[in-house]
Amino acid sequence: MSPDWNSITKEGGGTAGPRSKGSNATLLIIGVAALFAVALLVTLYYGNEQAKDIRSQIASNQELIVKRLDDADGRLAKLQSQLTVTQERVGLTQRDLERAQAMATQLKAEQEKNVRRLSTEIAEKASTEEVKNLKETTQAEIGSVSEHVGAVKSEVGSVKSEVGTVKDDLKGTRDDLERTKRDLASMNLLLDEQGKLIATNAEGLETLRMKGEREYVEFDISKRDKAKAVGDIRLELRKADAKKQNADIRIFVNDTQVDKGKVYINEPVHFRQGRQALDYEIVVNQVMKDQIKGYLSTPKNRALAASGPKF
Repeated sequence: MSPDWNSITKEGGGTAGPRSKGSNATLLIIGVAALFAVALLVTLYYGNEQAKDIRSQIASNQELIVKRLDDADGRLAKLQSQLTVTQERVGLTQRDLERAQAMATQLKAEQEKNVRRLSTEIAEKASTEEVKNLKETTQAEIGSVSEHVGAVKSEVGSVKSEVGTVKDDLKGTRDDLERTKRDLASMNLLLDEQGKLIATNAEGLETLRMKGEREYVEFDISKRDKAKAVGDIRLELRKADAKKQNADIRIFVNDTQVDKGKVYINEPVHFRQGRQALDYEIVVNQVMKDQIKGYLSTPKNRALAASGPKF
């Protein structure tokens, strides 16, 4: 008689062991996955908080840089105004001094002339009475001239004192201006001849961008490039002299082209564009072998000009 295999399996409980092990493994995997998910959520939370702190620090640094730049702009405008006024005052007081000195020289010459004339008249007069009257007249005239000379000398002294004061003010203003220029240099900026800020590299350009007053487009042009688009104009490198740090460029605006020779680094090329005469500015920051780098600066919210540029 053959055995009943189904009965043996049920009674002996042979399948119960594997099922129990499989359930435990599933629970273990679920537990590990849950722990991993919790760890991931914690990591994401702290990472997000750190990102917030970094963004907040960057925003704070940007505000600080813009404030420093605005302060420098205000200080610079004030110093330039003071410099102009003191230079005008120096010119004015210098002219007063020259006029007073000329007057003193003229009075001295007149005094010497009168003395010689009176001496001649005395020699020609014979009578004692005439000599006496002539002496009295001479002394009166000499006294009047001396008083006039004394007044002129006093005026000359006053003018000299004022000139000295103005020169001191001028020196102080120039010293303040030099300090401001050094502050700007620390931010990779400098002043052009018109008193406008120029960026000397990418860091300085980023500082100007944060001011938000103008738009800036960087360019990197090689001699192989032909009329490369930069903003709403095109530029072409004609020649690059890395040793002398200058370049010859060709500027295309609408249907107009203009050649500018010997453009030195950090010396802006200005031109007026369109009917509104918008101020465009090209600055070359680097001159290398057959290559230049720099930027184009244009006003914000400009309309695309339709007429040719004015250099």
